[in-house]
Amino acid sequence: MNDSESQDGWAGGAEVDLSSSLPQELPINPWDVVLCVSGTLISCENAIVVAAIFYTPSLRTPMFLLIGSLATADMLAGLGLILHFLFRYCVPSDSVQLATVGLLVASFSASILSLLAITVDRYLSLYNA
Repeated sequence: MNDSESQDGWAGGAEVDLSSSLPQELPINPWDVVLCVSGTLISCENAIVVAAIFYTPSLRTPMFLLIGSLATADMLAGLGLILHFLFRYCVPSDSVQLATVGLLVASFSASILSLLAITVDRYLSLYNA
């Protein structure tokens, strides 16, 4: 074996580019950062509302419980925004992203239904005054 064959190795002098087989890193979208920050603010604000209703016995009337339901649904929506950002950039998996989008859809639907229940409660309280 001569020196040129020992330096080339078994590939015969061809170089193997391994960088193309590695997963490409996603560039961070500024809108995703804005949604993550707003999700954090939404979750914190609604957690304060839920805690105030939970720890104040005088706020346990049906109207405030419906407001607590709305705050819980909105808190889950904010948490879903945070999880969607984390799982998109830290754990890039289609099934996990589908689960976080499912959480967002479910929490926004619960929020709309809580608003509907508050509207019906306010209507009935005004109608039966």
